[in-house]
This record gives sequence, C-alpha cells and structure tokens, in this order.
Amino acid sequence: MPLIEPEWAKRYGRKVQIGKVPGGKAAVRECAEEFGRDGQKLLAAAWAADAPSRLRMLRQVEILRQVWIHQYHCDREGYLRWREGTALPPTALRFDSPYDTDAHYCVKRDVEWSGYRVHFTGSCDQDLPHLVVYVATTIAPVQDGQPTDKIHDDLATRRLAPAEHIVDTAYLSPAHIERDQRVHGITLLGSILAGNSRQAKAGSGFDKSAFIIDWDNEQATCPRGATSASWTKLHISGHTDFQARFADSDCRPCLDRARCTSSAIRSRSVAVLPRLLQRDPDA
Repeated sequence: MPLIEPEWAKRYGRKVQIGKVPGGKAAVRECAEEFGRDGQKLLAAAWAADAPSRLRMLRQVEILRQVWIHQYHCDREGYLRWREGTALPPTALRFDSPYDTDAHYCVKRDVEWSGYRVHFTGSCDQDLPHLVVYVATTIAPVQDGQPTDKIHDDLATRRLAPAEHIVDTAYLSPAHIERDQRVHGITLLGSILAGNSRQAKAGSGFDKSAFIIDWDNEQATCPRGATSASWTKLHISGHTDFQARFADSDCRPCLDRARCTSSAIRSRSVAVLPRLLQRDPDA
C-alpha cells in the first residue's frame, strides 16, 4: 500500500489556510483532524520497525513529531483529535511555525503576533550621541521584566553598565532595584506598577499601604489597630515574599470589613515584601 495517497496532491498542492475553510468551526475541526491523520500516517511509517533509523533523525521528521504533539492528542477511544484553546500547550513550549521553531505566539494587550520579543538599551547622555548599546532577543512569551537582570549582567560584562538606567514600568520591580544596585551599582529609575488590589484600583478602602508592617516581630497592623495572627513565607516567581493574615475573630465583626475585603468568609491577608525590598530605594 503506497504511503502517499492520491488525494494528498489536491489536499496539499497549494497553501492551506485552515481558518478560511468553508463550513464553520465544525468543518475547520474536521479538516484539521484529517491533516492530523495524514501526518500520523507519516510518523507511524518513520517509526516502523523496518524503517531506517536515520529517517527518525531528520530535522523535518522531528519537527513534524513535535508539531503533532503540540496540536493533536488521542481521545479515550484512540481517535486523533485536534487540540484547541486551553488544550494546547503553553505558548512558551510550542512553536508557531514549522519553518521557524523559535517563533512563538504572543498577545500583549490588543496586539497579537508570532515571532520574538526584542529589548533595546540605549544611551541618553546629554551632549553625547544617543546609541543603541545592547539588544536582547527572547521568545515572544517572555515578559518584559524577565530579562532585566540578564541585560544588566551582560552590560556589566561589556563594561557598559550605566550608573542610572531609566526603564519602563514592566522592567522595574523592588527585587530588580535591590539586586541591580547591589550587584552592579546600577540605579533603576522608573514608575513602579501601581497596586492591583481591588482597593488600590478603586482608590478607596484599605489597600496594602494602609497597613503598618513590623518585620522584627513579623506582624502587620491594620488601620483599625488589629495585628496579624500569622506570618507565612512564600516563594513567588523566584523571590521570597511574606503573607500576613489576620484572625477571623478580628475581621468578621469589624465595622470596616467592606472597605477591607470582599470575601464574606475569609479574613484579610496582606502580601509583604522582605524589608530590604520594601524600603524606598531613594531613602
């Protein structure tokens, strides 16, 4: 039985744009799963016992194998199914084109693209030429703030570390401020991202800034004078934070509960940075 079927010439003889298949979503899925079965047939032949082992070492075959892992799965009955939506692997793990396996899909606010993310560092000294001194390229899903430390490490290696570095909010965090000042003597300048709690966004109620933090005694004091009942160490995104939680016996009868928390059951908790990171870097 021939491996290549006559219908394949019609099916793949021209560029396929699966999103333009007539018949709606069901027709698109049917078409995608037909493609999947064809690809599965090729992969099965490449991994057959009598197939030359060098066939499986070809880059094209390996890319096909990875694409099929990303895009398809077998259901309980053993039928090949097309992955959609949340069934797909994270964008950082799946490439978006067999022609460029480093290109990944990404969405930033209202912009969608497939490819990379590029970070430029330039000089802005007065009375001197403004030059691009460093370019960092990452896969698209890497968030803007993630390369901050590496950018400064590389600049320092090239003896280009600035005394001050003005950055966008996304590149700035208390951890970056502390680390880059300590390791490279770089002062990061920019606007810290505003609090994203309900209270901070609304500009009313008790956001984090309304609480007094006592690191020595590992306690937080709320605006009504109650002290936290627990202090828990957390590890978030590679950094150590703390969570101060208040007792139910203090929160439930509190007259300001609605201004403090929207939960009808749980008591208020506050995320706290380590003392060194919480301190104002300009102080």
